[in-house]
Amino acid sequence: MNAKSVATIVLCSLPFVSLASESTCSNESLEGSWTLNYAKYTNSAGVVVGEIKDKSTLSRKSLVDGTVHFITWTPNGEVKVAASGHYSSANGRYIETVDISTYEGILGKTFDFGCRLENGVWIHEGLENDLTILEKWTKTK
Repeated sequence: MNAKSVATIVLCSLPFVSLASESTCSNESLEGSWTLNYAKYTNSAGVVVGEIKDKSTLSRKSLVDGTVHFITWTPNGEVKVAASGHYSSANGRYIETVDISTYEGILGKTFDFGCRLENGVWIHEGLENDLTILEKWTKTK
């Protein structure tokens, strides 16, 4: 066997290592203040009925010791939704229960989202009322 064959065997037998930094969510990894960068809302027919990008709508979410507070507002400062409740996260799931809200459509509801951190971006997806949502958040500095 020549050196090239040995090198090929060694390289092929090494475990695959992803260059992207991805992990599941936990209470500890999510604690802090987050800013929404992107969101997509899709109905049950698969039609995109809403999308937030380019700061067309602004949203901030703060998670501390199992308590969540969030606010969504327009670029001109008009508050659209302010809410608070509690959350937990483990095993790739983010579960949020809304106890107080200015928007009745989420008040008292519990949402269960798939959750992961990818290169510092918190991504969660799941059902919110009758819509499938995908949201991408970054830590607020």
